[in-house]
Amino acid sequence: MSKKPFSPPYAVLTELLVAARAGSGLTQEALAERLSIGQSAVSKVERGVQRLDLVELRKWLLATNGPSLTEFVQAFDDRVRKQTAMQTKWAKRRRQGRADVPAEPKPKAGDTA
Repeated sequence: MSKKPFSPPYAVLTELLVAARAGSGLTQEALAERLSIGQSAVSKVERGVQRLDLVELRKWLLATNGPSLTEFVQAFDDRVRKQTAMQTKWAKRRRQGRADVPAEPKPKAGDTA
């Protein structure tokens, strides 16, 4: 099993990519066909093993008939900001010696850790 070499916000990106594909009712194979790439390339991106550049991201979103690039980036930014705020709040409470704070922050339903 390979480790994801990218930062935690990249997990948000990959989750949104999977949601865009799945929300369009596409399998990895169907998306790969639309993008003229192999299914394994789609899998690598969705697992966070391979990155997309901006041009590839736009092409990916167009192939899913999903959100526009602008909508996608806004959703990404909103989720990362929420995640960062949660982690900051957790770290502050942890520094204050709060006994009720777990060793790591636990995301709320729908949030990404």
